[in-house]
Amino acid sequence: GDGCLTSKNRIALSTQDEHIVDFAKKYLESKKLKYSIYKDKRRERLVSINVFNNSYKNDIVKLGYKDVYSYEKDIPLIVRKSPKKIVASFIRGLYEADGFCAFEKSRVNLSIGLSSENLINQLQLMLLNFGIISHKRVKKTTHRDSYILSVYNKNVKLFLELIGLDKNGYKYSNAIKGLKGLSDFENSNIDVMPCVNFYVYSLLKEFKKFNNLSKIKKTLEEFG
Repeated sequence: GDGCLTSKNRIALSTQDEHIVDFAKKYLESKKLKYSIYKDKRRERLVSINVFNNSYKNDIVKLGYKDVYSYEKDIPLIVRKSPKKIVASFIRGLYEADGFCAFEKSRVNLSIGLSSENLINQLQLMLLNFGIISHKRVKKTTHRDSYILSVYNKNVKLFLELIGLDKNGYKYSNAIKGLKGLSDFENSNIDVMPCVNFYVYSLLKEFKKFNNLSKIKKTLEEFG
């Protein structure tokens, strides 16, 4: 997230979050890797961390991180096959870099925006493995479409419990503030199951043959 492998003999990371810069510096120093830090004068607080080490870059690529542009990225197989603890750590890092959190009217919105639809689809499935329901939408741009994956309300709470965010980051504080402002009432029309409308309409068509609303209601209750 917010990283680049496409430059020759170089790995780059750009961020505006101080806690991510601190984490990166400690990690690189623990690996005895030399790095340089560049502050962008055009954008306040934007910092680029550069690691000029071809051997280390090759090690990253061997793990399955592709030397490709952002719209071609996917989640490495080694991560997708890992235990939940490692998967959660990967997702947390991805959201720390590319995620955002906002409180909209009566809901908390924790989202991530990426230009790779394949990566977004993989991420949505991985979240579902944690029981976290997310919603995908396309954001049209003049250059290339991007994809937004959002989780709301109780699923944000579940995200914080099972995956987590860095408590020093603004995304975590925004999520906590938003969750505190929520009512206990949950709208039953939110987080409906995707791609099942054909089956639902088929069932309703059959139910209508009964021509008895109370019987339909009772049947629906029996099926849950």
